[in-house]
Amino acid sequence: MKFKLLLLICFLGVSSSAAETSPWVFGITYGFGYSEYQEDVRLGSIDSEWSALSSSLGFTADFRGKYIMPMIRVRILGSESETETWTENGIIAQKNELVLGQGDLFAGLAPTPLKIGKGTFIPYVGISYRYQIFMRDDFENYAPSGILVEISTDQVNEEIDSWATGAGIVFEIPLSELWNMGFQTEYLYILDTQAYNQGFHSEVEGEGGWIWESHISIAKKLSHPGQQMGIRVTADYQSIQGGQSTEIPGAVIEWPDNQWANVGLQLFWSGAF
Repeated sequence: MKFKLLLLICFLGVSSSAAETSPWVFGITYGFGYSEYQEDVRLGSIDSEWSALSSSLGFTADFRGKYIMPMIRVRILGSESETETWTENGIIAQKNELVLGQGDLFAGLAPTPLKIGKGTFIPYVGISYRYQIFMRDDFENYAPSGILVEISTDQVNEEIDSWATGAGIVFEIPLSELWNMGFQTEYLYILDTQAYNQGFHSEVEGEGGWIWESHISIAKKLSHPGQQMGIRVTADYQSIQGGQSTEIPGAVIEWPDNQWANVGLQLFWSGAF
Protein backbone atom coordinates (compact mmCIF):
# COMPACT_ATOMS: atom_id res chain seq x y z
CA MET A 1 0.00 0.00 0.00
CA LYS A 2 1.62 3.21 -1.16
CA PHE A 3 1.11 6.40 0.78
CA LYS A 4 2.15 9.79 -0.57
CA LEU A 5 3.52 11.57 2.48
CA LEU A 6 4.65 15.19 2.21
CA LEU A 7 7.47 16.57 4.30
CA LEU A 8 5.40 19.09 6.23
CA ILE A 9 5.27 20.26 9.79
CA CYS A 10 2.59 19.58 12.41
CA PHE A 11 1.75 19.02 16.09
CA LEU A 12 0.87 15.76 17.89
CA GLY A 13 0.07 14.75 21.55
CA VAL A 14 1.95 15.47 24.78
CA SER A 15 4.77 13.09 25.82
CA SER A 16 4.77 11.66 29.31
CA SER A 17 6.67 9.83 32.03
CA ALA A 18 9.79 11.97 32.46
CA ALA A 19 12.63 10.27 34.24
CA GLU A 20 13.95 11.82 37.41
CA THR A 21 17.41 12.12 35.90
CA SER A 22 16.49 14.43 32.99
CA PRO A 23 13.97 17.20 32.29
CA TRP A 24 13.91 16.42 28.55
CA VAL A 25 11.17 14.09 27.34
CA PHE A 26 11.00 13.09 23.68
CA GLY A 27 8.36 11.13 21.82
CA ILE A 28 7.84 9.50 18.42
CA THR A 29 4.53 8.36 16.92
CA TYR A 30 3.55 6.47 13.78
CA GLY A 31 0.05 5.53 12.78
CA PHE A 32 -2.60 4.74 10.21
CA GLY A 33 -6.04 6.27 9.92
CA TYR A 34 -9.05 7.17 7.83
CA SER A 35 -9.69 10.72 6.58
CA GLU A 36 -12.84 12.40 5.28
CA TYR A 37 -13.15 15.80 3.61
CA GLN A 38 -16.09 17.76 2.25
CA GLU A 39 -16.81 21.20 0.82
CA ASP A 40 -20.08 23.16 0.66
CA VAL A 41 -20.28 25.88 -2.02
CA ARG A 42 -22.28 28.98 -1.05
CA LEU A 43 -22.80 30.22 -4.64
CA GLY A 44 -24.92 27.20 -5.55
CA SER A 45 -26.24 23.84 -4.38
CA ILE A 46 -22.83 22.23 -4.91
CA ASP A 47 -20.94 20.03 -2.47
CA SER A 48 -18.13 17.50 -2.52
CA GLU A 49 -17.26 14.33 -0.60
CA TRP A 50 -13.98 12.43 -0.32
CA SER A 51 -12.48 9.78 1.96
CA ALA A 52 -9.19 7.86 2.01
CA LEU A 53 -6.76 5.94 4.18
CA SER A 54 -4.03 8.05 5.79
CA SER A 55 -0.75 7.64 7.63
CA SER A 56 1.14 9.95 9.99
CA LEU A 57 4.50 10.44 11.65
CA GLY A 58 5.07 12.68 14.67
CA PHE A 59 7.74 13.97 17.05
CA THR A 60 7.37 15.65 20.44
CA ALA A 61 9.78 17.37 22.82
CA ASP A 62 8.99 18.67 26.33
CA PHE A 63 11.34 20.38 28.77
CA ARG A 64 10.01 19.76 32.26
CA GLY A 65 11.45 22.63 34.24
CA LYS A 66 10.90 23.45 37.87
CA TYR A 67 7.86 25.69 37.29
CA ILE A 68 6.98 25.67 33.57
CA MET A 69 7.21 23.17 30.73
CA PRO A 70 7.86 24.46 27.19
CA MET A 71 6.76 21.98 24.55
CA ILE A 72 6.91 21.55 20.81
CA ARG A 73 5.20 18.93 18.66
CA VAL A 74 5.43 18.13 14.98
CA ARG A 75 3.33 15.88 12.72
CA ILE A 76 3.18 15.04 9.03
CA LEU A 77 0.17 13.30 7.54
CA GLY A 78 -0.55 12.01 4.05
CA SER A 79 -3.37 10.17 2.34
CA GLU A 80 -3.84 7.73 -0.49
CA SER A 81 -5.31 8.94 -3.77
CA GLU A 82 -9.08 8.45 -3.86
CA THR A 83 -12.00 9.85 -5.88
CA GLU A 84 -13.59 13.14 -4.84
CA THR A 85 -17.17 13.50 -6.06
CA TRP A 86 -18.91 16.84 -6.67
CA THR A 87 -22.70 17.04 -6.91
CA GLU A 88 -25.05 19.86 -7.90
CA ASN A 89 -28.62 19.54 -6.68
CA GLY A 90 -27.88 15.89 -5.97
CA ILE A 91 -26.60 15.15 -9.50
CA ILE A 92 -22.93 14.27 -10.15
CA ALA A 93 -21.19 17.24 -11.82
CA GLN A 94 -17.52 16.31 -11.48
CA LYS A 95 -15.18 13.58 -10.30
CA ASN A 96 -11.45 13.83 -9.69
CA GLU A 97 -8.66 12.09 -7.80
CA LEU A 98 -7.49 13.80 -4.61
CA VAL A 99 -4.42 13.34 -2.41
CA LEU A 100 -4.11 15.24 0.89
CA GLY A 101 -0.85 16.26 2.51
CA GLN A 102 -0.83 17.97 5.89
CA GLY A 103 1.53 19.14 8.59
CA ASP A 104 1.30 20.98 11.90
CA LEU A 105 3.66 22.70 14.29
CA PHE A 106 2.53 23.54 17.82
CA ALA A 107 4.52 25.40 20.47
CA GLY A 108 3.12 25.76 23.96
CA LEU A 109 3.63 26.22 27.68
CA ALA A 110 2.37 24.21 30.64
CA PRO A 111 2.99 24.14 34.38
CA THR A 112 4.94 21.21 35.71
CA PRO A 113 2.72 18.10 35.97
CA LEU A 114 0.14 18.35 38.75
CA LYS A 115 -0.69 15.37 40.95
CA ILE A 116 -4.38 14.54 41.38
CA GLY A 117 -4.71 11.41 43.48
CA LYS A 118 -2.73 8.73 41.69
CA GLY A 119 -3.01 10.56 38.38
CA THR A 120 -1.03 13.33 36.66
CA PHE A 121 -2.77 16.39 35.19
CA ILE A 122 -1.21 18.84 32.69
CA PRO A 123 -3.10 21.88 31.35
CA TYR A 124 -1.40 23.81 28.55
CA VAL A 125 -1.83 26.70 26.10
CA GLY A 126 -0.14 27.37 22.79
CA ILE A 127 -0.15 28.47 19.17
CA SER A 128 -0.40 26.24 16.10
CA TYR A 129 0.45 26.50 12.40
CA ARG A 130 -1.19 24.09 9.95
CA TYR A 131 -0.35 23.62 6.28
CA GLN A 132 -2.55 21.54 3.97
CA ILE A 133 -2.21 20.80 0.28
CA PHE A 134 -4.98 19.22 -1.78
CA MET A 135 -3.58 17.72 -5.00
CA ARG A 136 -6.30 17.05 -7.58
CA ASP A 137 -5.99 15.47 -11.04
CA ASP A 138 -7.85 13.18 -13.50
CA PHE A 139 -10.87 15.48 -13.75
CA GLU A 140 -14.10 14.19 -15.26
CA ASN A 141 -16.85 16.78 -15.91
CA TYR A 142 -20.46 15.76 -16.48
CA ALA A 143 -23.43 17.43 -18.17
CA PRO A 144 -26.70 17.81 -16.17
CA SER A 145 -27.94 14.70 -17.98
CA GLY A 146 -25.09 12.69 -16.44
CA ILE A 147 -23.11 12.34 -19.69
CA LEU A 148 -19.32 12.60 -19.40
CA VAL A 149 -18.35 15.65 -21.48
CA GLU A 150 -14.71 16.45 -20.61
CA ILE A 151 -11.62 14.74 -19.18
CA SER A 152 -8.45 16.49 -18.00
CA THR A 153 -5.36 14.85 -16.46
CA ASP A 154 -3.75 18.15 -15.39
CA GLN A 155 -2.94 18.46 -11.69
CA VAL A 156 -4.33 21.42 -9.75
CA ASN A 157 -3.11 22.12 -6.24
CA GLU A 158 -4.88 24.03 -3.49
CA GLU A 159 -2.80 25.15 -0.51
CA ILE A 160 -4.19 26.22 2.86
CA ASP A 161 -2.31 28.03 5.65
CA SER A 162 -3.94 28.34 9.07
CA TRP A 163 -2.79 29.93 12.34
CA ALA A 164 -4.62 29.02 15.53
CA THR A 165 -4.38 29.34 19.29
CA GLY A 166 -5.99 27.41 22.09
CA ALA A 167 -5.59 25.13 25.07
CA GLY A 168 -5.68 21.50 26.09
CA ILE A 169 -5.35 19.06 28.94
CA VAL A 170 -3.52 15.78 29.48
CA PHE A 171 -4.45 13.29 32.18
CA GLU A 172 -2.56 10.09 32.98
CA ILE A 173 -3.26 7.46 35.61
CA PRO A 174 -1.37 4.26 36.44
CA LEU A 175 -3.26 1.01 35.96
CA SER A 176 -0.51 -1.05 37.57
CA GLU A 177 3.21 -0.88 38.20
CA LEU A 178 3.88 -1.38 34.48
CA TRP A 179 0.81 0.04 32.70
CA ASN A 180 -0.52 3.59 32.31
CA MET A 181 -3.64 5.02 30.72
CA GLY A 182 -3.68 8.51 29.22
CA PHE A 183 -6.20 10.97 27.80
CA GLN A 184 -5.65 14.23 25.94
CA THR A 185 -8.04 16.75 24.39
CA GLU A 186 -7.28 20.06 22.71
CA TYR A 187 -9.30 22.90 21.17
CA LEU A 188 -7.80 25.52 18.84
CA TYR A 189 -9.51 28.63 17.47
CA ILE A 190 -8.35 29.56 13.96
CA LEU A 191 -7.16 33.17 13.98
CA ASP A 192 -6.13 33.46 10.34
CA THR A 193 -6.59 31.14 7.37
CA GLN A 194 -6.19 31.51 3.62
CA ALA A 195 -6.26 29.32 0.53
CA TYR A 196 -4.35 29.60 -2.72
CA ASN A 197 -5.86 27.78 -5.71
CA GLN A 198 -3.41 27.08 -8.51
CA GLY A 199 -6.20 26.59 -11.05
CA PHE A 200 -7.62 30.10 -10.53
CA HIS A 201 -4.28 31.70 -9.54
CA SER A 202 -6.24 33.26 -6.70
CA GLU A 203 -5.79 33.67 -2.95
CA VAL A 204 -8.88 33.79 -0.73
CA GLU A 205 -9.03 34.76 2.94
CA GLY A 206 -11.16 32.52 5.15
CA GLU A 207 -13.55 33.79 7.80
CA GLY A 208 -12.37 31.58 10.67
CA GLY A 209 -12.87 28.11 12.08
CA TRP A 210 -11.71 25.69 14.75
CA ILE A 211 -9.70 22.52 15.30
CA TRP A 212 -10.33 19.77 17.84
CA GLU A 213 -8.00 16.86 18.59
CA SER A 214 -8.24 14.09 21.20
CA HIS A 215 -6.75 10.71 21.97
CA ILE A 216 -6.85 7.92 24.54
CA SER A 217 -3.82 5.71 25.10
CA ILE A 218 -2.46 2.69 26.95
CA ALA A 219 1.29 2.40 27.53
CA LYS A 220 3.70 -0.03 29.14
CA LYS A 221 6.79 1.10 31.02
CA LEU A 222 10.02 -0.23 29.55
CA SER A 223 13.00 -1.58 31.44
CA HIS A 224 14.96 1.63 30.82
CA PRO A 225 13.89 4.26 33.40
CA GLY A 226 11.62 6.98 32.04
CA GLN A 227 10.69 5.17 28.83
CA GLN A 228 7.36 3.74 27.72
CA MET A 229 5.70 2.36 24.60
CA GLY A 230 2.04 2.02 23.76
CA ILE A 231 -0.90 2.52 21.42
CA ARG A 232 -3.44 5.31 21.16
CA VAL A 233 -6.72 5.92 19.40
CA THR A 234 -6.94 9.42 17.90
CA ALA A 235 -9.69 11.67 16.58
CA ASP A 236 -9.11 14.99 14.77
CA TYR A 237 -11.65 17.43 13.35
CA GLN A 238 -11.23 20.73 11.50
CA SER A 239 -13.95 23.13 10.37
CA ILE A 240 -13.15 26.21 8.25
CA GLN A 241 -15.52 28.89 7.06
CA GLY A 242 -14.22 29.87 3.64
CA GLY A 243 -14.57 33.16 1.79
CA GLN A 244 -14.82 34.84 -1.60
CA SER A 245 -12.49 36.91 -3.78
CA THR A 246 -13.17 39.33 -6.65
CA GLU A 247 -9.53 39.89 -7.59
CA ILE A 248 -10.21 38.41 -11.05
CA PRO A 249 -12.25 41.00 -13.06
CA GLY A 250 -15.78 39.85 -13.78
CA ALA A 251 -15.55 36.72 -11.61
CA VAL A 252 -16.19 35.70 -8.01
CA ILE A 253 -13.77 33.05 -6.73
CA GLU A 254 -15.10 31.12 -3.76
CA TRP A 255 -13.23 29.03 -1.22
CA PRO A 256 -16.10 26.86 0.04
CA ASP A 257 -16.80 26.10 3.69
CA ASN A 258 -15.03 22.82 4.42
CA GLN A 259 -14.61 20.13 7.05
CA TRP A 260 -11.83 17.57 7.53
CA ALA A 261 -11.84 14.65 9.97
CA ASN A 262 -9.40 11.84 10.73
CA VAL A 263 -9.56 8.86 13.07
CA GLY A 264 -6.57 6.62 13.58
CA LEU A 265 -4.50 4.18 15.55
CA GLN A 266 -0.94 5.10 16.53
CA LEU A 267 2.06 3.37 18.01
CA PHE A 268 4.15 5.64 20.23
CA TRP A 269 7.29 5.70 22.31
CA SER A 270 8.44 8.33 24.79
CA GLY A 271 11.54 8.62 26.95
CA ALA A 272 13.65 10.99 29.02
CA PHE A 273 17.32 11.61 28.33
